[in-house]
Amino acid sequence: MTPPAAPHRARDRASAPPHPNPSPPPADAPWTTITCPNHALTPDLQAALTVLSRRDTTHDHNTRTDLRNTCLTKANLYGVNISGADLRNAYLRDANLSGADLFGAELSGADLSNTELRGAEFRNTPLFGANLSGADLLGADLRGANLREANLTGSNLNADLRGADLRRADLSGADLSGADHDENTIVSEVVTDELTSGAWW
Repeated sequence: MTPPAAPHRARDRASAPPHPNPSPPPADAPWTTITCPNHALTPDLQAALTVLSRRDTTHDHNTRTDLRNTCLTKANLYGVNISGADLRNAYLRDANLSGADLFGAELSGADLSNTELRGAEFRNTPLFGANLSGADLLGADLRGANLREANLTGSNLNADLRGADLRRADLSGADLSGADHDENTIVSEVVTDELTSGAWW
């Protein structure tokens, strides 16, 4: 049974943890080049991820948790803290990340399709070229997030998009009817269709 969505947690952080400049994802999207099992994580792997997410980050000494190219299909990461982690090209399809803290994590090229992301913290997070098709982002904090060229088709994007960069993102069928935006939200060259709702530009 999926737990209820965590309430949105407002944050006031000055800057994200240092991370390399986001680079374009490879020509072959990771979700077509990585073969991941289409079932939930085994109990031992789920337990390892839970321990990792609950560790005392004061001992990390500015190192980044490296989860690049990992298969986390259907993982239950509800409310976890993986802020600053390197999740480039990770496969998180059908996972539950509601209420998770991904502040400053690197998710460029990641597959987050059909993922539960309600109330998740993505402030200043690079999501360049990520696949978020069908994702539920209700109440997520995407302030300042880099969503350039992201696939957001059919997503619930009723989130905080103030200062987000959505240039060339695919918003076909996306619901933005309750999204928060401001003059710093960039929506140039986005792709929409007759099913896109809530477009303000």
